[in-house]
Amino acid sequence: MIRYAFRLACANLKRTQNVTLPFFIASTVTVFLHFLIMTMMFNPHVPEIRGGTTLAFIFQLGVFVITTFAILFMISIHQMLLKKRKKELGLYTILGMEKKHISLILFWENTLQTLASLVLGLALGWIGGRLMWMILLRMLNSPHGLPYAFSWTALGWTSAVFLGLFLATTGISLIQIHRINPIELLHSEKQADKPVRFLAVKTGIGLICLIAAYAVALFTNNMFTALMVFFFDCMLVIFATSILFESGTTFFLRWLKKRKSFYYKPDNFVAVSMLSHRIRRNAASLTTICILSTMLLVTMGGCAALFFGEENALSESNPDDLTYTLSEELTSSQRDEITAAAAELAEMGFDIVLPAEAEEIEYSVIDGTIAQAVFTMSDSEWTLRTGESDEDISGLNGERTALGTLDETAHDGTAVTVTIESVDTGEETLRLCASWELDGMRYTLTTLTEDETAFEEMCGTIVGYLGGETAADADSSEADETESSSASGAQDSSSADSAE
Repeated sequence: MIRYAFRLACANLKRTQNVTLPFFIASTVTVFLHFLIMTMMFNPHVPEIRGGTTLAFIFQLGVFVITTFAILFMISIHQMLLKKRKKELGLYTILGMEKKHISLILFWENTLQTLASLVLGLALGWIGGRLMWMILLRMLNSPHGLPYAFSWTALGWTSAVFLGLFLATTGISLIQIHRINPIELLHSEKQADKPVRFLAVKTGIGLICLIAAYAVALFTNNMFTALMVFFFDCMLVIFATSILFESGTTFFLRWLKKRKSFYYKPDNFVAVSMLSHRIRRNAASLTTICILSTMLLVTMGGCAALFFGEENALSESNPDDLTYTLSEELTSSQRDEITAAAAELAEMGFDIVLPAEAEEIEYSVIDGTIAQAVFTMSDSEWTLRTGESDEDISGLNGERTALGTLDETAHDGTAVTVTIESVDTGEETLRLCASWELDGMRYTLTTLTEDETAFEEMCGTIVGYLGGETAADADSSEADETESSSASGAQDSSSADSAE
């Protein structure tokens, strides 16, 4: 009987190709996608990619989502196929087959389809995994030397998930066959669908969940927060979509039927009645198609946005070409490092010299045209910028009010006119901004303070350090001159003693 049931199962699969083939293809694609994402998640080289930690977390979310989808999809499609074959199974019972024989045939059919889709899906995943790994490295601009690692753990988990689904669907089928009598199997296609209860309540819950999910997606601006709520949002959308397809559409069509002026017209009467019947019978399939289409659009749109918006994202997260930061108390070695950084800026054509009392200094170059130094002094944060641009390089936006001008002298004796303004940037305290030109370069000094006197003193100090040699060089040259004059005086004194 086992061999006969096997042959009969093979004959049934060949005879019903128009139904079993789409199910086989869908199962194979689901296995392929699940194994592909599992392989990427268990790849030991993922942490070596830039942003590998975030990428691994995204793969974990993807595995959970696709596993949940696979469970719902496989069970619903299997139930739909079983419902279409109930009349055929009823004929088997009329011809003398017992329920255990029918169960054996269904077992062999599920076994053949599951094994075929599992083997083909794993083979495609093994072949396509290498291609997807190379595409991933190319999209993330990661080193191409990272090898693709086949994961036996991923293969084991994928096999376990789909073998578990095989046992679940087979068990559900056997339970249904043993609980239904042959007459019900023969007339199953003519049986009316069970009416959906609590339509208004379910529709309201579905609308609330859908609106809440899209509201969270629209008002979440932080990238890390978006990653954390992504899974919850996806599950909420899937839940709301399934409820609305099952209850919401039926509720809407019943509302149309109550509008007699609309419903009792030939075209509307036929269309609404047919649509109501088809939606009740195919709500699960329509839900699956809708979710799959949405996932495809979101995936394609998200990947395209990430790939083509990479440069803009990098510019916003890293606006500076060069950044040098010190946040602790300066030591002698750190001062040497700061001096080296300032020398590097000077080689690029920028002249930035800060007072010796400056702390927490951060040098940076913006767009290759503006040099910036942010430092702390007198319990205030100051920003000094320089560049060749004739336009405003302060980077401040807001209403400006002129406060006056200062006449200062640079280190080499050049007269400098400093223009001082207050800028309303929307902060509680006005930001003061000083601007001047020296040796063909434009300078701005800004800070958040209301003490104009202290601000003017800082402007004079900064301008006094600029131009020609630095104050440190001047002190060094003065010391050299003093040392040389002392040496020459000592030599004259010794010559006079010897002459006496």
